[in-house]
Amino acid sequence: MTANSLNGAKPIYGIHEYSDQHGNHGNEVRSPRQVRVRTVRSSGLFEVGSTRNKSSLAECCNFGGKLKRRVFVVIDHGLPDIQRSRIENYFAWHKAEKLLEDYTTMSLAVTKMEKTLGKVMALAAAAKHFRIGRRDLFVAIGGSTVIDVVGFMAAIYRRSTPYIAVSTDLVGIIRSHAGDNRVTVNHLSNSGELLSGVFAVSHPPVSSFYEPAFLDSLPRSEIKRGLAEMVRIAVIRDDELFSYMEAHLEEILADTQDEGHLMAAVELAARAVSRRSGGALSTT
Repeated sequence: MTANSLNGAKPIYGIHEYSDQHGNHGNEVRSPRQVRVRTVRSSGLFEVGSTRNKSSLAECCNFGGKLKRRVFVVIDHGLPDIQRSRIENYFAWHKAEKLLEDYTTMSLAVTKMEKTLGKVMALAAAAKHFRIGRRDLFVAIGGSTVIDVVGFMAAIYRRSTPYIAVSTDLVGIIRSHAGDNRVTVNHLSNSGELLSGVFAVSHPPVSSFYEPAFLDSLPRSEIKRGLAEMVRIAVIRDDELFSYMEAHLEEILADTQDEGHLMAAVELAARAVSRRSGGALSTT
């Protein structure tokens, strides 16, 4: 197989002899990389014993019963106690039912300035202490910053380890629909300059979930951040989304949040991005 045969030829995966017109020769390794990520909207995602979720989140923990995993759950420090208790009870029930080998939870507080390799290494040390192996599982539950840190750590931990992303903010939900599989961390230089997204890898989660109930406790600042992203998407890409947001912006921002309007806008934005996924969302 020559180098020129790569142009327009049907790819043949495997190890092949390589040569070019300059007399250089050697071997060429060619392999496919197939990515399949399900993004699932679920009501009652962390309901104990829910048959609704038996084939989704729970199945990821034990390969459908073939292999029980150790599960390292990272929960956004900003989630309210009632949500954190619900998550803890969910995994405790799965352990009691022997649907996973073991689990632990860790609270993660991370700001834009703290989203660095130092935070990634601290998380990796905790995972090693819990004896997480390559066939085990990380679960990241929180905003896009938390998911970036966990996803980046999973990408480099023991030469790549699977993880599940459960987005609890608007930007994270949109990113999951868009198939944006990049996870990034920043670098804080000795001079105090923040280099945003300077470290990045492509490491898609095995599955991505979101639950509308998490939006009930989302701070107003996070709602405005998500709306700003949706307005940007609407202006650049989608007239339907622009018209919807123009008609319902006051209701979304009202003190009595209308989850129906908010989720409808989020999913319109997600569809707009997934149709034309060339423009990446901000991950800083």
